[in-house]
Amino acid sequence: MLHGLLVGALVTAGFLGFIALVGLPISYGVGAIARAVPWAGLATGAALAIAGLLTLIGRQLRLPDAVESATAARATTWRDAPVRDRLWRRLTRALG
Repeated sequence: MLHGLLVGALVTAGFLGFIALVGLPISYGVGAIARAVPWAGLATGAALAIAGLLTLIGRQLRLPDAVESATAARATTWRDAPVRDRLWRRLTRALG
């Protein structure tokens, strides 16, 4: 039982350390951006609130067609790309 507690404590410490290592720089970076352009946070929050209210009243939110077609074009390009086939062959040869 002591072994399990020790492993759990070590996993928890590792998780907290990782979150601190990744989260603190991001937090300070976001804080600097928020101080530089304070209206950006307000605009983002307002846009999200409006989107949430529209969703609550039953409206379906969609991306503009230009964004959808650009995303579809990229997916089609990757799907048909010979680069993908070469990478797949290398991967399967490397794995055996």
